[in-house]
Amino acid sequence: MNSEIWFELADALKEPEDWNYRDDYLEAFVHPKTRIIPVESLFRPWSEGEKTELPFARQKGYLLSDRALHMRELLNQYGLEIPPEMQETPDHLIIELEFLGFLLANGKGEEAKAFVGEHLDWVPELVENARGKLPADNRYLKVLQEIEAKIKEYFA
Repeated sequence: MNSEIWFELADALKEPEDWNYRDDYLEAFVHPKTRIIPVESLFRPWSEGEKTELPFARQKGYLLSDRALHMRELLNQYGLEIPPEMQETPDHLIIELEFLGFLLANGKGEEAKAFVGEHLDWVPELVENARGKLPADNRYLKVLQEIEAKIKEYFA
């Protein structure tokens, strides 16, 4: 399987250098009414541990969940660093896609499949959220839809 597609999709989510896409970027990731935040923790219960007694532990919408800590550990295991600007979101979709590409580029297909099942099964919910906020012609909505389609195509 081609690992490059995952790096390309991750790059497509980053802030554009091309001003032609600037409005779509601002609409998708900055504007308060339409902003989407492609971070796994926000779509998961904050903790899935049985012994966690915090009142918000089972609620969604919080950063640095168990999944984020797991991503941080996975990246550490492979000697990969989280960019300084993303330290608080080690489970950002860009990082997860780049990690998937890394696994595939290094011949770790089984690990990649397990990773998708453990860490990218929230993408359909993200895409649905984006569809409800962004116009159909928004470039970043299209990228998210392509990510969802590629995950289904390669890992379903």
